[in-house]
Amino acid sequence: EKFRSLTEQAADSFFLIGTDGMFTEVNPTACEVLNFSKEELLRMSTEMVFSKLPEKIKHLKIDSKEQASSNFEDIMMGNFDTQIPVDINIRLIHIGENQMYFALCRDIRDKKRAEAQIKHMAFHDALTDLPNRWAIQSILEEHIDKKNELSSLLGFILLDLDYFKVVNDSLGHEAGDLLLQEVSKRLQTATDHREVKLARFGGDEFIALIPQLSCEKEITEICERIMEVMAPPFLIKGQKLNISTSMG
Repeated sequence: EKFRSLTEQAADSFFLIGTDGMFTEVNPTACEVLNFSKEELLRMSTEMVFSKLPEKIKHLKIDSKEQASSNFEDIMMGNFDTQIPVDINIRLIHIGENQMYFALCRDIRDKKRAEAQIKHMAFHDALTDLPNRWAIQSILEEHIDKKNELSSLLGFILLDLDYFKVVNDSLGHEAGDLLLQEVSKRLQTATDHREVKLARFGGDEFIALIPQLSCEKEITEICERIMEVMAPPFLIKGQKLNISTSMG
């Protein structure tokens, strides 16, 4: 009764699994996380819910302490095809004369979201949400590593805004930030017609990587398109600003 009370009130999902892979007992948290009723889960097998677990339990041996349990990350497939990343501890146990598997699964969706956010912050500019110089550097290094496998050219455009310092000095840094955000939007519209990696390189500098170029004319056409979208004035804090860009 103590054990049942513990499992039923636990924040983690508990599964008792037979040697045939079928669930023989689950706790309320497992039902809630997977959005299945207990009756539905008890008619299901590990292969219907887990990705790695069915293969992992085949390698557990009760005679070896090293192999009697295992920890790993897996994906649970819930109702309506919901994917739940989990941290699993699976253990081979005896209940009476029956050999069974006991799986403790901790929902790590929040952890995965936090990791994804940290990774995004590391490789994206906080102001414009464009990739940053570190992201571009990794793309360049990948291209250089594969240069012998690629027959096409990789083009890149370096550009910066003309007289951006004047905007900052006369209207303030907030206006400068707003201008950079608007510029990034226009640059994206100028390059969204093909696979271009656009990034903020720092300050008022941007870089665009254009993979699979067939000739130099293609990159010239993109530069012309950028000049077109940059031509109309920007409306920043009630002021119309005509901003040009230098490119190479």
